[in-house]
Amino acid sequence: MSDTSMVDAKARLPSLVQRAEAGEPVHITRRGKRVAVILSERDFSRLTAGEPKQTGYLEFLAGWRKRLQAQGCEPLTDQEIASLRSKETGRDFAWDQ
Repeated sequence: MSDTSMVDAKARLPSLVQRAEAGEPVHITRRGKRVAVILSERDFSRLTAGEPKQTGYLEFLAGWRKRLQAQGCEPLTDQEIASLRSKETGRDFAWDQ
């Protein structure tokens, strides 16, 4: 995998896409920090295949429970999860002065 600055990527996009199509992902950097990756559609599809589209925690929890049940496991109920959570109010905090 190679790194390319955003400025260089703008100028060389066609060649970077060809490299990604050939199976070589390319990292795009901004001020030396990696911020994005160009990869082939094949690699992207492989990485995202079967991923459920989640919109939030509750949807994730519902999907997780369904997957557990499909495997023959009984997931925890909301009451069981609530009983496991700490009832403490937290800890004292003060900004350093």
